[in-house]
Amino acid sequence: MDCNVLINDYSLHIAVLYRPPPTHENGLKTSVFLEQEWSMFLTKYATIDKNIFIVCDLNIHIDIPTDRVF
Repeated sequence: MDCNVLINDYSLHIAVLYRPPPTHENGLKTSVFLEQEWSMFLTKYATIDKNIFIVCDLNIHIDIPTDRVF
């Protein structure tokens, strides 16, 4: 979801991102997300001259060495 909220003279850009956990069934890979998708997502907001609030549920578990679903 991506929207602008305007309250009086205050403008806030809100982005809500959900990414399902990678599985063999859905074909999502953590490496693709970290190397391509996330940077493309952030690039969109790097040039916006507004207050930005990004809320995410990315389902990335890079801190689990035995998790090899990437």
